[in-house]
Amino acid sequence: MSSMIKITTFMQEVIEIVKGYYKMELDEDSLDFGRFITHLKYFSQRLFSNKPTEDTDFQLQRMIRDNYSRDYGCAEKIKEYIQQKYNLNLTGEEMMFLTIHLKRISTNK
Repeated sequence: MSSMIKITTFMQEVIEIVKGYYKMELDEDSLDFGRFITHLKYFSQRLFSNKPTEDTDFQLQRMIRDNYSRDYGCAEKIKEYIQQKYNLNLTGEEMMFLTIHLKRISTNK
């Protein structure tokens, strides 16, 4: 499977996880959705090339996790999927960025 197909498939699967978690359709024309897609593209490239972001700001990660627990829960579902399907782990930093993007698209009406 080419890396482009792998990334596209991965992004589609993550979007399905997000739709199922929030039980809502996403506004694919919104700026926040566009940002989320861009994040997923670069996130998947880092993931599959084994170049994760470094964990640096643990206090900020904790604050994001605690303040956006619903969205962090969705990020955890994505993390579990990645661990099961690709046998890869996410850093706390990746979880934080993913949570921030999920918060934006889940509250975008």
